[in-house]
Amino acid sequence: SSSLDNEIVNQMAQIAVNAELSVQSQVLNQFIRITAASRSEPSSGHGLDYRSCSRAVISAMESIAKNSNDLSQLKDMLIRLLELFISLALEGKKASDASGQIIKASSLAFDLGLLLPVLAAIACRLPRIEDPKQRLLKLFRDFWLYCIVMGFAVAGSQIWPAEWLEAVKQIAVKSPLLLSTGSELYLGRELKYSSALRNEAMAPADLAELKANLLRVVGGSPDITAIINKLGAAECTYLMSVYRLESLRISADTKSFPLIFLYLEDKGILRDKLGMWQCVQAVADKIFEEFLEKLALKPKSEETEEELESHADRKSG
Repeated sequence: SSSLDNEIVNQMAQIAVNAELSVQSQVLNQFIRITAASRSEPSSGHGLDYRSCSRAVISAMESIAKNSNDLSQLKDMLIRLLELFISLALEGKKASDASGQIIKASSLAFDLGLLLPVLAAIACRLPRIEDPKQRLLKLFRDFWLYCIVMGFAVAGSQIWPAEWLEAVKQIAVKSPLLLSTGSELYLGRELKYSSALRNEAMAPADLAELKANLLRVVGGSPDITAIINKLGAAECTYLMSVYRLESLRISADTKSFPLIFLYLEDKGILRDKLGMWQCVQAVADKIFEEFLEKLALKPKSEETEEELESHADRKSG
């Protein structure tokens, strides 16, 4: 029965929380397998009914994350759950393309959203990820890309629970910058060949909506409008990813604002032939506006004045 399945999952989680790392890893392997299988195997016919206990499994993974104090274990868990999130998203994208269903409204999108609090629980226990290896950076870039596609990173969503946005914000605080990985000479080429979302994978109406939303964010100057109108889905989704990530990051911590300048110094973005640097600069200007709004809400003090002056000097420099 499903109640017995859930009890088995809860017992496994309790064992994992109090066990040595090798046992934790084995339990986590089982939980990830069940979560992945619950999409394709509604009922296994014997043993656990994957679909009925998938919620319990996700709660159990969150419990393991909240109770783990081993940084290397948490980093390993983060990588494996990002891989799970992206593989489920890819599978869902294929299924929605085949059925004609809007992926944002699919049960798969809901299942993906359930993983957000688990990823947030891991992120909260880790320091901000700096200088990630190429593989981890690509996982985060694809994760943020799907957060844009699924609408997980939008405030005031009419579809998703508010706690999912809060989870995405917690992930944003610890996320690495979505810089180029160096696998290609310039960013546009990298997105074309390694992004989880190919340019042809987005319906024309969805791309038009994305471009309209992007222009609302960065302002519709003639130069930027001309560039964005020529960009494909991968480039537009990347720009919106950078905006949503860095906007959520400064909403949680204004001191993180200077990180936006590192995008403007990134060689892959500087070398880009599609005008991505100008678009990233427009995103940085919008983040600066939001930063000023956040700072204006803080009580006036010597510290906030110094914070403002240092960033103004950097921006004008």
